[in-house]
Amino acid sequence: MQVSFSKWQNSLIFHLFILFFLSFLLSRAIVNRNYNLMLTVAIGFILFLILKSNILSIIIILILSFFGNWLEAIGYLPAQFNWLSEIVIVLLIIKSFSLKAFKKEEIKLKFSGIFILFLLISFVSYLLNSISFLHFALFLRLVGRYFLLYLATVNLDLDQKTILLINKIIIFLFLIQIPTAFIKMLIYGQGEQAIGTYALHGGDLSTCIPLMAISFLISFYFLYKPSRTYLVLIFCFIAFGLVGGKKALILFVPILVFFLSFFFKKSMKEIMRYFVLGSLIILLTGFFSMKLIERLNPQRERGGEISLNYLKDYFLRYATEGQRSYSIGRIATTRNVFSILKDGGFESFFFGLGPGSYIETRFKDLKTTLKERGELPIIYGITGFTWLALQVGLLGAIIYLFIFYRILVECHSHFEREKNAYWKSFGLGMVGFSFVMLFINIFYSPVLTDDLFPMIFFLLVAFFLKGRKNQENQGPS
Repeated sequence: MQVSFSKWQNSLIFHLFILFFLSFLLSRAIVNRNYNLMLTVAIGFILFLILKSNILSIIIILILSFFGNWLEAIGYLPAQFNWLSEIVIVLLIIKSFSLKAFKKEEIKLKFSGIFILFLLISFVSYLLNSISFLHFALFLRLVGRYFLLYLATVNLDLDQKTILLINKIIIFLFLIQIPTAFIKMLIYGQGEQAIGTYALHGGDLSTCIPLMAISFLISFYFLYKPSRTYLVLIFCFIAFGLVGGKKALILFVPILVFFLSFFFKKSMKEIMRYFVLGSLIILLTGFFSMKLIERLNPQRERGGEISLNYLKDYFLRYATEGQRSYSIGRIATTRNVFSILKDGGFESFFFGLGPGSYIETRFKDLKTTLKERGELPIIYGITGFTWLALQVGLLGAIIYLFIFYRILVECHSHFEREKNAYWKSFGLGMVGFSFVMLFINIFYSPVLTDDLFPMIFFLLVAFFLKGRKNQENQGPS
């Protein structure tokens, strides 16, 4: 007993000393306004938390992803602090792999083969093009950081109770986006400023978040519990997208509802229930989109007339729009990208113009990319597929997006075998989320480079695969 108490006492003294030392450094950094020292202290504190708690480490990543960019934009945090989430990911993967090796347990590397193949293609592209190593490294950071989070999380010692707790935190963080968007709308008006806590300005997530939410809410409504709360939240998230002024919802919501319909064929009653709910979601999304988003009606004003012919013509113009030889619409830009790669010959077509050649960076000395110098005839309309194809070619783009397809197939396989209601619902939600990631990146936006959406995706993939294995047909009631 005396020995045990002595060990506890020594441990407490050590932890108190570390906290005191970090607090002293932080106070000196604040007094001297030394942001680099602040960052160093924050890294030290986070390293301390990572060694003590897996759940706190993941919560740090979540908080930075949901609030970091916004707090930086309004001047409450220096830009350096948004690097912390990636530092945490690196430390977590070192911790998880080290513990697995120490315990002589198998390190889980599912989907890593595809990612390694993508890295090899990227390296070949780097060798074929005159790209600086720093641009290459920044490109790999954008496409690889959250895949590393997945590998770290799936190898961490997380029990089902911890996973469910973090899931509840994630749900809460997404729910507060709805009132935040409405408050911002009252201040700034409808549009890309009226978004959640994750940024000051930017619209892609106002499309992506409702689609992800619909995937999970429909799944839980039909497979877990037919609660009216799920139905209310579906329409709240659609309203969240409309507040952000997202025209794409009127097209993408029907596509997602149609995709999910393939998984509800158990009985005629289930088919009819899904048909009624799906039709209601599609009709209300379409009606309020055309009424509330000015560009989607002929009068270009809120409350304007509903005209399907105008809507069809508008989207055709929008997708194919260009100015002289410059492309704006997504179809026009995709054609432009293929033309650029084709004109560059075999190497450019299959391996691109070099990894990092079409990125944006905060570092002034590295603002030399094709995008930042405006050297390509592209104004707007880049998707995830064309963003990848420009840099690592058609081959690299297909291989990277194949990761999302393989995850979709894996989640579907687990969904089909699962008996527990909670994890079956979660599994179908992940099938929908995987479809959203694949579809959005191919046809709409390079959301794979976002700070929030891919982080949530890869984290939930790890939770689903790990949570299913941890539970023994016993989930939440």
